[in-house]
Amino acid sequence: MKILLIITLHLISDPCCLGPKTVTGYLGRTVTISCSYPEEFEKRTKYFFRLQGERFTSVIQTSETQKDRLSISDDRRSKVFRVRISDVREDDGGVYFCGVWNSRESVSYQSLFTEIQLQVTDFSVIIISVGVCVALLLIGGSALIVYHLRHKRTRGSTSSRNSGNTENNAISHSANDYEEIRDTRAAPLYSMVQLPTVLSDHPNTVYATT
Repeated sequence: MKILLIITLHLISDPCCLGPKTVTGYLGRTVTISCSYPEEFEKRTKYFFRLQGERFTSVIQTSETQKDRLSISDDRRSKVFRVRISDVREDDGGVYFCGVWNSRESVSYQSLFTEIQLQVTDFSVIIISVGVCVALLLIGGSALIVYHLRHKRTRGSTSSRNSGNTENNAISHSANDYEEIRDTRAAPLYSMVQLPTVLSDHPNTVYATT
């Protein structure tokens, strides 16, 4: 005797559940995962599933508030239930789903409405990385400031030397011009006026100074 089983799947689109979410948890700390659900599941028991291979394993449900390192709470007014994982460990990372169980006659199945990708990170590594980046920025900024100060001092000393050389050159030129003028004035110029060459008529020769 063969039994024909027909399963009809209904895909429901709801603004509360729009694709997977990525949540980051830090080793040794507490991470909170929030799951919004459609209004039709308000009074239903919610489950937090973990995907392991091809199977979904129930980790915790709203009918129990605490389970090992996990706790769960359901806010029906805002239609959000939250799962808290304390003392996060590396093997807590993975893919989780928020959903409900459906049972109809002899058939039971899961309705999944939110996918959660939990990534576990070592917080100390982040602090060290940030510290290294800050230190590099400080060193680079200090080096840039020192470079600008040295460049400014070098330009100032060069300008002072150039102005000093210009003044010395001006003084030197002035002294040379003065000496040339003084030498020109110190050397009298003589011109001789030659009178008629007949000495018998003009026995005296007259000199004129200019």
